[in-house]
Amino acid sequence: MKLSFRELEVFFQVMRFGTLTSAAAELYTSQPTVSRTLSNLERRLGLTLFERRKGHVSPSAEAEALYDEMLKSYIGLERISTRVQEIKVKRNRGLNLGCYPALAQAFIPEVIARFAKDHPDFTASIQVCGPAEARRMMEKGEIDLLICNEMHSEGDLVKIPLVTAKFRCVLPEGHPLTQKYVVTLEDLRDERLIALDAEPDLDWRGHYELFALFDPPPLVAFHVKRSAVAYSLVAQGLGISILEPFSAAHWRASGVVTRPFVPEIKYNYCIYMPKNRLPSKFTSAFIDALKSHCGTLDLDSQGPHA
Repeated sequence: MKLSFRELEVFFQVMRFGTLTSAAAELYTSQPTVSRTLSNLERRLGLTLFERRKGHVSPSAEAEALYDEMLKSYIGLERISTRVQEIKVKRNRGLNLGCYPALAQAFIPEVIARFAKDHPDFTASIQVCGPAEARRMMEKGEIDLLICNEMHSEGDLVKIPLVTAKFRCVLPEGHPLTQKYVVTLEDLRDERLIALDAEPDLDWRGHYELFALFDPPPLVAFHVKRSAVAYSLVAQGLGISILEPFSAAHWRASGVVTRPFVPEIKYNYCIYMPKNRLPSKFTSAFIDALKSHCGTLDLDSQGPHA
């Protein structure tokens, strides 16, 4: 037996409001129409659903059982409707962003601050994660955009080139090498170094090639995987390092000074997106904001940064 949606809708509203008149008002129809529809439904079902008394109706046990079943479906539809609204809001206002720690201290907050001026309702969930975790989260759909160092292989991700950054020599304030305009490989031979070690998926070739140039090998006092740790060690006067330029301004207040370094070490930074998902206009606008902000940064400077 195939029941019409209209018949079930009329039944549901009568059960919900308790009178034919109220149900008719909710359905923008007349009371006689509601009464006829209910009679047709009872005839098709072969059940007595209501006892009628001067415009009032009393549901039978069968009607109560049918209503309980329909209520489950109604609640489910309400949940779906609510979820659809949440998805629309997220698509129009919010993003799930992933970034590596080096970009989380200053770069990403700066982009968000600029973007929020033009999009006051902007919301974001920001995940600071390493390469393996970031790839896993993106593959599971937990991240809309990932901003990070260039990976060896993008796999199922779409790669959008963002910027090429020259790494700089990072020194504690007052260090003799801060008197130089450019720090060279030869300057590092007798220094305590803080080495930035690679992680899986990342191209860290420049640092490996740099250390291979030393003969004898350099004095590496500390090995770290995060530039924030290296910056902090430099600020404590524990050594010098060759680090990404994105965090330099953040650390100046802690007594860190940067200088250009030769031979140059450059790394590409990219935006990654899921290959099987079309970006929303909002996502595309944020990608444009990332590129625009890179144009304002001094990532290719040859001058000293105090």
